[in-house]
Amino acid sequence: TNAFHNSKVKRLHIPGSIQTIKCLDCPELEHVYIEEGVESLEHTFSGCNHLKEIKIPNSVKTMSSPFEGCTSLEYIHMGKFSCSVWYLFRDCINLKEITFEGDFYSFSSDFFNCKALTKIIFYGRICHIEKGSLPLNIEEIYLRGDCNQFDFENSLPNIFGYKNFKTLYVPKELYNTFL
Repeated sequence: TNAFHNSKVKRLHIPGSIQTIKCLDCPELEHVYIEEGVESLEHTFSGCNHLKEIKIPNSVKTMSSPFEGCTSLEYIHMGKFSCSVWYLFRDCINLKEITFEGDFYSFSSDFFNCKALTKIIFYGRICHIEKGSLPLNIEEIYLRGDCNQFDFENSLPNIFGYKNFKTLYVPKELYNTFL
């Protein structure tokens, strides 16, 4: 059983000595602080309907649908976690902005039903953005990290096909790629 199941906890501090966090299911949880040392998030915040913002530490190495259905979540800062995970932010209908510090190979269904998501910032490497993988309202994408492996030829049509899209920021050394 889950010690926090349907609890009224609003704030939670998770020490780094806990390696895996599973299914908190705290519908009233608003703020959570996760220390470095936590390595795995497994359906961790599903059902945390009042959680608005979270920062994932660099120590996290595996995730399984950690934010699914977090309907109040607006901002996520992902540490140096690097992987491809399906439905990473599924049904986070109020999610507005995500920052990724780590490397990602590609995105497919990670933003399913993220209706409010307009801004994504990548500090790590990203290689490909699949057609239809971004939310319909995406406006800004910032590629601030290593873009040497980014598949511009196949990804750009997938990015610029969104009707609200306005800004693609790329590092200065890649300006010639677009001229």
